[in-house]
Amino acid sequence: MTKHSTAQRLKILKALAFSQLCAIDTIFYALHHEYRCSIIKIVYTHLRMIIIGFGVCSLKGPVSVIRTSPVFSRLHGGKNVYGMLNSLPSPMLCEMLAFAGYDFVILDLEHLLRSEEELMHCIRACEAAGISPWLRMPQVDQKLIGRALDAGIEAIVLSRTESAEQVRCAIEAAFFPPLGKRGITGGRITGFGRLSLPDYIELANRQTPIIPMIESRAGVEALGDILQLAGVGMIMEGALDLALDLGLGPDPLNPLVWQALQGMADACLGAGVAFCANPRTAEQNAQWRSRGVRSFLAGEDRGLLHNALKARLHSLQQQ
Repeated sequence: MTKHSTAQRLKILKALAFSQLCAIDTIFYALHHEYRCSIIKIVYTHLRMIIIGFGVCSLKGPVSVIRTSPVFSRLHGGKNVYGMLNSLPSPMLCEMLAFAGYDFVILDLEHLLRSEEELMHCIRACEAAGISPWLRMPQVDQKLIGRALDAGIEAIVLSRTESAEQVRCAIEAAFFPPLGKRGITGGRITGFGRLSLPDYIELANRQTPIIPMIESRAGVEALGDILQLAGVGMIMEGALDLALDLGLGPDPLNPLVWQALQGMADACLGAGVAFCANPRTAEQNAQWRSRGVRSFLAGEDRGLLHNALKARLHSLQQQ
């Protein structure tokens, strides 16, 4: 029987723990979307915590945070993905969205004042509950993009994107040389050194973390050039702001807006880039599905929760 030194045994245990974690992640993402069963998430979360805890206690370090995006893995596998815009800052709400079955949550910085500490708590909650944390930014901030990805954000949503140059600047900030100009750290995103820097760079540069949001006439006109840029993983629509920019008022259901959205989806399909729709009616949802769209934004949690609270109160007030 081969004898191993303590260091060798620890290395073997670390490899086994990491392989177990990868296997559990794969099984979870295959099962919980098929059955939408909360018990699967509960079992998954506890198993993941056990293995990560084993890594912390026995392996002298946690499993690295960075991973191949499960959202884009599902899309590449022909599955649908569903997300929610988070406008009520709360780690617990991020957990609720995960257990409700959503694939990603967009933490909003465009219309909210949020502290970095609160964002970090939300990122940890997403990681623990098994939902991908994305971040919507009001403008391209290269330093903030780097810090967000270092913290564990999986994708950057660029609000009101209007030019390929804006997207190119974001890509520079998101990728390491030679693909970009991002600076490197060995912090939590590498498991504090568990993942070697060369392996980290290689994995990070294989991601597609930039998601332009088209919300204006200029954005629609620039979409063709934007879709040519490597690093763009998805295009999101912003029908309400697009309606305003087109001089139609706050009318996201205007036929001219719908026509523009369909043109955006066609351009994405032709370029092989995912298009994320935000259906506002059952008819829109059916039409997007018939066109082959597989990425959906369910709206904003603030509005959905407020409407649910009002509806419940109204039901109680009925004589």
